[in-house]
Amino acid sequence: FTDNAKGLLIGVNLGGLGTLIASMASLISFKFVAKEKVGTAKYIAVFSVVNIVFLAFNFVLYILVGDVL
Repeated sequence: FTDNAKGLLIGVNLGGLGTLIASMASLISFKFVAKEKVGTAKYIAVFSVVNIVFLAFNFVLYILVGDVL
């Protein structure tokens, strides 16, 4: 359905990073944390920071070596 397989693969791999609602696995992990009645606000904060760091790292990596793919 696309002529841009490279762009599709990049989008699929980066799509789950950044926000809690970006992937089903993220929502499942949040549901587990919420059910255990541990600090959901802290979980969201830590989750978001870690994902944004990984997203930034992947973006920099793509800028540096993206043309190799």
